[in-house]
Amino acid sequence: MDLIKKLEDDKLIMFEYKNWKGKVSKRTVMPWEIWFGKNEFTNEEQWMLRGFDKNENAVRNFVWKNIIKFIDMITIYKIEIDGVGYCVENLEYVYGELNDSCEFTEEEIQEVIGKFESKEQDYLSVDIGSYSIKKERMELEKFENLSEFEGF
Repeated sequence: MDLIKKLEDDKLIMFEYKNWKGKVSKRTVMPWEIWFGKNEFTNEEQWMLRGFDKNENAVRNFVWKNIIKFIDMITIYKIEIDGVGYCVENLEYVYGELNDSCEFTEEEIQEVIGKFESKEQDYLSVDIGSYSIKKERMELEKFENLSEFEGF
């Protein structure tokens, strides 16, 4: 994975990490910087990743060499219409679905799309008419293995 492209495209990264106690966990982080130095958990200077840790809801520094592997993530949009739902990968599909329904004006559709485009949060829900649309960040592998509509 090209890390620089990942940082530009997604704002959030997910990785498996082994902390100083040896405990391995998945971390979801909004990265802020990569820096060289040490902190209270390291004895020597080394490369670190500083960012907002969504798991701990706090700013954390991660020792770069303790990142076991990066996990690909994807932004998806879950569309539910009268209790039936499916997932799409981009806003063009959301626009197409709303436009094809002939239930909404262009202005109403643009307002919904604008809400999703202007929000930097990972999860967002918008209801319009009989539609419920949710934006979610999830692991790419989970999306590829999604066999039925889940998450509402």
